[in-house]
Amino acid sequence: MRAAHALLLLLIPGAAAAQTASPERSIQVVATAPSLCRMAPPTATGDATFSAESGGALLQLNDLVNDDGIANPLQVSLSIDVICSGPHNVRVLSASGGISNREGAGAIGTGFSSRLDYALQADWAGQSFGFATAGAPVAADLTRNAPAHGTFGVELNFTGGERLVAGEYEDELTVTFNPQ
Repeated sequence: MRAAHALLLLLIPGAAAAQTASPERSIQVVATAPSLCRMAPPTATGDATFSAESGGALLQLNDLVNDDGIANPLQVSLSIDVICSGPHNVRVLSASGGISNREGAGAIGTGFSSRLDYALQADWAGQSFGFATAGAPVAADLTRNAPAHGTFGVELNFTGGERLVAGEYEDELTVTFNPQ
């Protein structure tokens, strides 16, 4: 009987080993999150009337000049909610380098101007940058080497004091967030 028990014990460990060996496959799960930047429509406060439009906005300055045709000091704040999922570059561009009379310089009398300059200050993710216009296209750039989200703020300050030629004045500001 002892021999039978010994044989039985020898067979049991072999049977147990066969039951624990299971087929196994490794499955690797991968995905990619692209580097992107998204901007919500801008909003504005201050000395302006603001309306969002498809792909941008229209900012109409209120009370550009006083009763004597002299430019008033004006301040406008723009806010844009932004998210960038990776490193990115930010650029603010003034196409005209100030607000300029749509009809051009034309005949300007002594003591009149057909352009009004302004200072622009932008704030993004704890960093500030900006420019002052001077009649030629001008840009300010910021490189951020990390993701960020929050409110991109822009302050436009018109000091005023210049007598302006009658007409419509304009500049085009372009704000660009480019993922790296």
